[in-house]
Amino acid sequence: FSKSSAEILMWAHYADKHKGICVEYDFQDKDIDIPNKLIENLTKKYKLKLQESMFSGCIELPDFSIIGNVDVSGAVSMFSGCSKLEKLTIDTSIKDKIPMYMCTRCDSLTDVIGIENFNEIDENAFSYCEKLTDVDLSNIKIIRKQAFAINGHKKIDLSSTEIIETQAFAFNDQLEEVIVLSESTSNCSQYMLFLLQNTLSIGTLAY
Repeated sequence: FSKSSAEILMWAHYADKHKGICVEYDFQDKDIDIPNKLIENLTKKYKLKLQESMFSGCIELPDFSIIGNVDVSGAVSMFSGCSKLEKLTIDTSIKDKIPMYMCTRCDSLTDVIGIENFNEIDENAFSYCEKLTDVDLSNIKIIRKQAFAINGHKKIDLSSTEIIETQAFAFNDQLEEVIVLSESTSNCSQYMLFLLQNTLSIGTLAY
């Protein structure tokens, strides 16, 4: 965001080298949800491609919805450091992979809706989200390294997961139960196999 629509640095860096459009908002209405309204309005007419670090460090952002005609594949670090982000909702029609570092260090994040529609979670996507305790991973095929490191999970269902990389769930101190199909363990990192062998309880579908 900028106070001036002619800000050269904004156009050069965030608008893909002086291409794109500029949307003006009236900030006199203090209750307007600027980021969510921006996405909602643009996706009604355009295929919106979210870019790197778009809302990184927005410390007053409590919730965010990604809906409609949106490409999230390039949204690396999009919400990183959004310390008050509690809820992220992703439209069920969006099935790209969750990009790396998308929500890393979102200290207050407790709810991610729509994540189960994705095939892949890239590295560090939700690392350091210590309040994230209950995420539906039952349909995820690939979980990259440290994707959920330092979370608060007590139970994780990886019954559909085919690839689990190094430290995907490292330092989940509250973890008690892991459900995983035996066929998928051939693609687990050694760390993940160690984790599976040392959980307090392993579900009936587990290795």
